[in-house]
Amino acid sequence: MRNQQFFENALTLWQGVVQNDPITELKWQMDVYQQLFNFFQVGQSYFYIFNFARMEVEYVSPEIKTVLGFDSRLQVSEFMARIHPDDSSYYLNFENEAIRFLRDLPYDKLGKYKVQYDFRVRNATGEYIRLLHQAILIHFDEQKNFYRSMAVHSDISHIKKAGSPCLSFIGIEGEPSYINLDAPAVFKTATHGFTRRELEILRYIVLGKTSEEIATELYISLHTVKTHRKNILQKASVNTPLDLTRKALSEGWI
Repeated sequence: MRNQQFFENALTLWQGVVQNDPITELKWQMDVYQQLFNFFQVGQSYFYIFNFARMEVEYVSPEIKTVLGFDSRLQVSEFMARIHPDDSSYYLNFENEAIRFLRDLPYDKLGKYKVQYDFRVRNATGEYIRLLHQAILIHFDEQKNFYRSMAVHSDISHIKKAGSPCLSFIGIEGEPSYINLDAPAVFKTATHGFTRRELEILRYIVLGKTSEEIATELYISLHTVKTHRKNILQKASVNTPLDLTRKALSEGWI
């Protein structure tokens, strides 16, 4: 399944940034993290601490409920399964380029850059919102093992309604910034065979919309919607809307 491969690719990238696990507990200096959070956030935001050695999120701030509708128990794999399939290759390529960029920095500058990019993710109500991801290393050593990062996710749907995701490296404390960079296309977008209109209608089907409602939403005829639905079922190799919804979610088509 696309989601499983996507998650495994991300794990492979993250596992490469640390050669050993110091088995140390993070001393929670929440006032410091709150200050960083306030510095990074744009609008509705939440922050989390990611442990590269253990491949797990150690802490998620309660504001995630406001932004995504989930509580702090949302797992990494569950979150990644909600990333828009058209943005998944951007996500992996940006992470790959960020690791390369940070590896090339001198040790004393590792904590002076935040990685910044955007992508779309499906919230608890099934709608896609655009998140601005900003991350900074908070625990690393002179051998450039990356142990922990702090990241802030901000809802920027109202700021950026369309367009491709963008990657930037923002310098802190006088360091230069690098804006809207091109990341090598190491990871390719998975193909699914649906046209843009079919994907649009598929998303409405998954949300439980009737053909009449879809026609009204998209300002097209009911006949056109029914024709698209028939083609979507054929391409998905399923017979019912329920089977289509299950497969669309499991394969990450929406």
